[in-house]
Amino acid sequence: MLKNFLLTSLRNFRKNRTFTALNLLGLSVAIAGIFTIYQFVQSELSVDAFQQNVRSTYLITAVQQTEASSREVGLFSMSTNEWLKSKNSEIASTHVIRNIGKALIRNGNVKTEPTLTLTEPNFFDYFNIPLLKGDAKTALSKPNSIILSETTATALFGDANPIGQQVEVFGDYLMPLQVTGVIKDNLNTHFNYDCLVSWDSRPKDSEHPLGHWYRYSLNEYFKTAQPENPDKLAQTLTSRHREEFPEDNISFRVYPLEDIYLKTAHVQFLPGYRSGNETSIRILSLIAVLILVISVVNYININISLVLKRIKEIGMRKVMGATKMSLGAQFLAESITLVLGASLIAITLSDLMISKMPDLFENLNGPFVSLQTSSILAGLTLIIGVLSGLYPAIFISRIKLSDGLKSQLTNRSQKGYVRNVLMGIQFMITFGLLIMSIVVFRQYSFVQNKELGFSKNNVLILNIGNSGKISSSSQAFAEVLRQLPEVKSASITTDIIGTGYTNNSYFAIKEGQTNANENGVMSTYFSVDPHFIPTYSLQMSEGRNLEAQMASDSNAVVINQTLATKLGLESPVGSKIKLFGEDSRSMNVIGVVKDFNFQSLHQEVTPAALYLAQRNFWNLSVQFDPENLTSLMPKLEASWQEFDSEVPFAYSFLDDKLARFYQQDQRFTKMITGFAALSIILSLVGLFGLTAFSIEQRLKEISIRKVLGADIKSLMMLFNRRVMIVFLTAGCIALPVSYVLVNNWLSNFAYHIPNHWLIYLTAALSIFLLIVLTVSITALRAASSNPAKYLRDD
Repeated sequence: MLKNFLLTSLRNFRKNRTFTALNLLGLSVAIAGIFTIYQFVQSELSVDAFQQNVRSTYLITAVQQTEASSREVGLFSMSTNEWLKSKNSEIASTHVIRNIGKALIRNGNVKTEPTLTLTEPNFFDYFNIPLLKGDAKTALSKPNSIILSETTATALFGDANPIGQQVEVFGDYLMPLQVTGVIKDNLNTHFNYDCLVSWDSRPKDSEHPLGHWYRYSLNEYFKTAQPENPDKLAQTLTSRHREEFPEDNISFRVYPLEDIYLKTAHVQFLPGYRSGNETSIRILSLIAVLILVISVVNYININISLVLKRIKEIGMRKVMGATKMSLGAQFLAESITLVLGASLIAITLSDLMISKMPDLFENLNGPFVSLQTSSILAGLTLIIGVLSGLYPAIFISRIKLSDGLKSQLTNRSQKGYVRNVLMGIQFMITFGLLIMSIVVFRQYSFVQNKELGFSKNNVLILNIGNSGKISSSSQAFAEVLRQLPEVKSASITTDIIGTGYTNNSYFAIKEGQTNANENGVMSTYFSVDPHFIPTYSLQMSEGRNLEAQMASDSNAVVINQTLATKLGLESPVGSKIKLFGEDSRSMNVIGVVKDFNFQSLHQEVTPAALYLAQRNFWNLSVQFDPENLTSLMPKLEASWQEFDSEVPFAYSFLDDKLARFYQQDQRFTKMITGFAALSIILSLVGLFGLTAFSIEQRLKEISIRKVLGADIKSLMMLFNRRVMIVFLTAGCIALPVSYVLVNNWLSNFAYHIPNHWLIYLTAALSIFLLIVLTVSITALRAASSNPAKYLRDD
């Protein structure tokens, strides 16, 4: 029987080559799109899936809120760590880590620059990352121990065993380290780890270990004996902490290990952490479902239309004794066979998409990386095959014997009604997806081009903190660069624009105010020099810039407009404020700078203050003439080498740093618009096939109309009229739904495009033109044909 089903299916495919090709094209592209989206979504949802105890291991954060401001932060002090361990019976253990950024490491003359993460000895109790070499229990137990990633170990030692070997961190400070392990890298985790350094490691000539430097800014994890409700646990810890430390005025939040990646994108001060976009994942998942619906509807519509070609065959089969079940099984087998062929093509298409667009599909390796993905593809094939073939199979099996022998259906209006409903569903989906594509694309373009309040172009950053020699002679080095004709301005600072945060932030208050934790304004502070404002092209609203030559400016501050407003300063210049609480020194406001967006546009402008840096000169920002960049770069490198020939010259551009804020947005924008465009194309392919078959069945009617005087224009209107009625109905349903969904998505941005009616008009007109064009191209050939060709037998 199966052999008969297969032979009959192949014979029918050959007989209807055009429509088989359309079905095969639509299904293969749809399955490739669905499966690629599935792999991506699964990769996003499986971050930290390999970890153990994901529901009883938590990251803790703090919400700092006053009447004027609020934020959630991920950094704590060591005292909070001690409080968690000693005063909370629910907590079984704690663990702290601190990503300290890239550092230069050398093994003799071999140098590399990995990322260092300070961590405690119980790291492997919290994170199930394979230790390829070394002992997990002792690898981080001693000071000045380092665990290298596979990549770093290979870079420093090649194929040799690095265990027990000595390496040295150099640049800003010197720190000898002994290699005690090699860790597997590139795992799908919520934080970027590379090299792990024991918390008590001590640089040369340092009074304190490296961990002591970061004792006030560390990321905190803890474990509970059993999984707890995160919200209830956070409330318990908050209540207990407020009873003991009411002046802190913070609320805790806790995130299970499995939720950290997708639910902490808004949290500030999580250095080295990765974050996903839960909303975009939902949108992509919805698009996958819609692609599935469109592909199934396409197949159903075309196959129901093909019934007229096979109705005599169905009648003859019934005469020969075929049952409803056997007829249904035959057409269901045809559907599954066709979908199976489409799946084989889809495998190639999916692999091609993933391999050719690595920036979009990082961490994906193609369809057959595991038994699970292969099983999902097989299941997807079966589901689409059954869904696509089930209704046509039921419809065909119910055809009456008399209809089959007369080669006509007695209830064709019902068939037309079902087909119109299915076509309407397609048009609703297409309308919604096109609106979504337009909105996502325009919002991302808006973010890319919005005026930020400073110049993001033609500024490069030198990390002089990596070089002890240059940072200790930073003024002299900056002066050398200022003499270069290609350099317009150069600024030495602790902090720069482009990282999203700075090394200092606290509650700013007016002089005379008390209880900063309740009454203050959470603000971000930039430690700068007088060249900072011209280098970044910040605009003064009132007052003046900082001046290093004026002794009084060591106690002066320039604030932004938002801080002035939130502090209630009607005449800011001349006012006195305190930046670090009521016990800190009063500072004179000498100027107000116009607001500038130094964070992602997902957030509103943050209150900010600028004051003269006294130490920690870690960054040098250079504003340059873009026409002379080629000649500038070798001069910068030569100047660097004059001051420090040991530390490699390295730089970054400010606009590239800012682009990292929107790396995920850009990635999802490309994916959403790409797959939405795919869905629209699939709808048009289905409409083309449906129209082609409908015209084929009405060729004699068209010929009679032409003989009776109908022109091409009236015939074109005839074919477009019914489709337009379906489109208008679908648009009336899709419009309000799309409007609500767009509003919800745009609310994720503090600054966004307006939800304007022109977006919907543009989408409607675009779909209208595409539909008319698709139908008209198909109909034009029939309308231009010779009537005699189809009436000669009558």
